[in-house]
Amino acid sequence: MRIPELFGRGKPVFSFEFFLPKTAEDMAAFRATVIDLKSLAPSFVTLTYGAGGSARERTLEVAGMIQRELGLETAAHLTCITHTRAEIAGILKKIEAYGIENIVALRGDMPKEGPRCRRSSGSSATPPTLSATSPRASASRWPSPAIPKAIPRQPRRTTTCAGSRRRSTRAATG
Repeated sequence: MRIPELFGRGKPVFSFEFFLPKTAEDMAAFRATVIDLKSLAPSFVTLTYGAGGSARERTLEVAGMIQRELGLETAAHLTCITHTRAEIAGILKKIEAYGIENIVALRGDMPKEGPRCRRSSGSSATPPTLSATSPRASASRWPSPAIPKAIPRQPRRTTTCAGSRRRSTRAATG
């Protein structure tokens, strides 16, 4: 079920956000915790992506496990900053293969190490460009986060809030 369909049904909507376990031992405890929290009947859960997509493959695998094996509606985080549009298209195909319908698309923070964002020739992806990246993608499946605080690229709060509102609206409506 797509997350926007959960609202307006006359009952509370709540979710849990999980951080990806770092070790195999942590994974066993993580799985047990998710199973325990499932008894609270969250509307959906999300799984963070890791700085700059550093744990992308594991994130997608674990999100798929939560969705398929544990039966919880899952929204996969997708950090765009270090990916090209072609890479995003591949990631979206993997997300779909795991049966995940919901994506939390984020610009993300530049990783301290590893690949840097490429801005030339339209190669870098951003949340508002995801609709154009994947013909099968529908913007209505993406919760549209906005962080109304000053960020290094945009230190003026009023500009940041207006920009967040504009980007969120574009991302949520396609």
